[in-house]
Amino acid sequence: MNSGCFRISVKLPDTDTVSFPATQTYADRAVVKWDQPTAPGGAEPEHPAPTLALAAGPTPQPTQHMIPTSSARPTATAAPPAQQPRTPADNTARVLGGAALLVGALGIGVALVARRT
Repeated sequence: MNSGCFRISVKLPDTDTVSFPATQTYADRAVVKWDQPTAPGGAEPEHPAPTLALAAGPTPQPTQHMIPTSSARPTATAAPPAQQPRTPADNTARVLGGAALLVGALGIGVALVARRT
């Protein structure tokens, strides 16, 4: 069964932000273009283009999750996160959550019995 996950690989420019101008079409066929740049230190325009702030990330190390490209340089793909062992706080939260569900169910049961009498 497909979990709906997919991997993407992109090369981002060497800038602080990336802009993604978009066009939005409504059911009544009205169109709004979200493509106005935000001036540095200025007021936000009426229809600003969505932007993504970029930051330096870790340098990818070659792993089994690399896919070769036609340029002979490997492109890193996202790997699923590793499962972390449960901590005592996590177990405590689960026990307390289960107890709260049990008390709630008992409360509903008592309310239903009391309502019938």
